[in-house]
Parts: sequence; structure tokens; C-alpha cells
Amino acid sequence: MPTNAKSRHLEIYAAAVSALETAGGVETVDRLPSFERLVTVRKLYKQIATETNCHIDTAKKNVAKAMRRARYGEMQKRWGGERPGAGRPKNEAPPE
Repeated sequence: MPTNAKSRHLEIYAAAVSALETAGGVETVDRLPSFERLVTVRKLYKQIATETNCHIDTAKKNVAKAMRRARYGEMQKRWGGERPGAGRPKNEAPPE
């Protein structure tokens, strides 16, 4: 079970967004050579972990989410909803 409440999660995520903007944004980070990009992203992880007093894995997840949302925007969930052919056909009466 996660130990962070929604307000705590939003606090960590806001710190990740702020740190990413301070680093120049996702476009700047993406344009860096691979080794420099790795070093920059690791610095972001450590900065957020110390700033918010969270675990490094939590910082990694929130930086990744901030970078994804900066690149692609808010993603729509595509699961759930109606599935054609599922369930009992509507024209037949239930068996008695």
C-alpha cells in the first residue's frame, strides 16, 4: 500500500515540474548528449529527493511523469468501456 497521500504526491510532482523547468525544460534535456542527459536527470532525482524528503525511486517516477506530460500532455486512459460481443445478446430472453 502506498504511503503517500494524494496531497503529498501532488507536492512531489510539483517539485519535479519545477526542477525540470529550472533545468531548461524537457526539450533542453532531450537535446543533451546521452551521458550529459543521464547526469542531468540523476541530479534532478537527487534534488527532488532531498527537497521533498522522499525516496529516490519516488523522485524517479515523478520526474519521468513530469517529462512524459511535458512531451505529450495529459494521456487519456483507453481501457474499460463497452466491448462488442460481450455479455448476453439483447434480443434473447434469459433462460428460465
